[in-house]
Amino acid sequence: MSVLVGDELEGRLRADGVKRLYVIPMLEPAQLRPSSIDLRLGNQFIVARNAVMSALDLSAKSPEVRKQILQYQERMVFPFLSGKPFVLHPGQLVLGSSFEYIALPLDLEARIDGRSSLARLGLTVAGALSIAPGFKGVITLELANHGNTPLVLHPGLIIAQLVVSGTQGEAPYSARYLYPIGPQFSKLAEDKHLSIWAGEVHSPSGG
Repeated sequence: MSVLVGDELEGRLRADGVKRLYVIPMLEPAQLRPSSIDLRLGNQFIVARNAVMSALDLSAKSPEVRKQILQYQERMVFPFLSGKPFVLHPGQLVLGSSFEYIALPLDLEARIDGRSSLARLGLTVAGALSIAPGFKGVITLELANHGNTPLVLHPGLIIAQLVVSGTQGEAPYSARYLYPIGPQFSKLAEDKHLSIWAGEVHSPSGG
């Protein structure tokens, strides 16, 4: 379905009941653009720990993946208005989130687009290719510095754009990331196929 633009997008932000699109808070009217909504950077980040791991096995048995992820990353919080920014170094990947809490009705989906002005300075911002109908929560953002200079990121910076589209029919939300209020650690350990490729599944004969 087509992207919501203009009056249609604004109308969904003002709609009543189950058809309403929530983006809370919108601190200024300028956040509503002709075909998207500006999103600001939240104050929580998930970063790699200083301890070096020999490798992060993405196909290990599920409990081991979960343990490795928690060893590999940690959460950091930077209070708003404290004046303390987050510094993203060249080659570094961190997880941040939108400041805004999003609630999609069951007939709308969305995606995240990074800002061209930031990309030209080396900052790549990515999110879910498709945010499913019915999603509620802040949106986890992958932030990467592909430049040669550290980038100073203040919570509240306009970091990305939310692009909203209609769907054909309605679908209940069933994804694994439920009602997040900050960036979420990977839930790769919940993938059902991991145990198969890790050799946990045996043939009926026991071989």
